[in-house]
Amino acid sequence: MNPSSKPDAQPAVLLELILLTLIPLFLPATGSNPDQARAAALQTIGAWGSDDPADLLLIAQSVTFSLAALDTIRLSTQPGHAPATILRLRGNAVSLGRSADRARSALHRRHTPAPRLRPAAPRPAPPAQPVAPTRPDPARTAAWAAAFTGLAHEVAAGADAGDPTMRLRANALSSAASTLLSVPQARPPLG
Repeated sequence: MNPSSKPDAQPAVLLELILLTLIPLFLPATGSNPDQARAAALQTIGAWGSDDPADLLLIAQSVTFSLAALDTIRLSTQPGHAPATILRLRGNAVSLGRSADRARSALHRRHTPAPRLRPAAPRPAPPAQPVAPTRPDPARTAAWAAAFTGLAHEVAAGADAGDPTMRLRANALSSAASTLLSVPQARPPLG
């Protein structure tokens, strides 16, 4: 068996690769001391408490994006930058911060068990309530019929003698008015 294919060797190689990425980010804070930068990177990764390879990648992304966001904010505060450069740097920092948040969320989702959903018991349908038929208000019906009749007369008066579309509209409005008036009206309740 190839030693590099052992399960124990894979996290070590991955951890080393992650450290090589993180050490340059820690160098400015350690006075350019690579041993201290390596120790700080190891301590930061160790604080997450996982050596699972998938977790290590998400941890590295979260740490890298967070540190890069902080460094970008630091750069934006240095004197001598044009306002456009400052805005671009701060926009990049926001984007890096979101990427760090996504990595942390993905790590959290990996370790949060999915909720077990119990199937809901079927609810019986409520009994149907009989609906009493309603009859239209005679005054309202008469008002609508009068409005349709008046509109039919206006359309017919404004139509050219040779325009069949306008005559059809006038006839439809008159027919609607007749239909409204032919609906049986409600009788007043007997007292």
